[in-house]
Amino acid sequence: MKATTIELDSGHLSLITHAEEIANLILQAAGAAPASKPASDPSERDGGR
Repeated sequence: MKATTIELDSGHLSLITHAEEIANLILQAAGAAPASKPASDPSERDGGR
């Protein structure tokens, strides 16, 4: 098995406290590009439309 693992300095809530890292690992396993950080301003999410 060619498994990829990551280590996070986290407790049992790593899916919440390190959501981006977990999502990127899942996307990498699925063959997709890593997720980028979400825009903080809602108008940036849809290109300002």
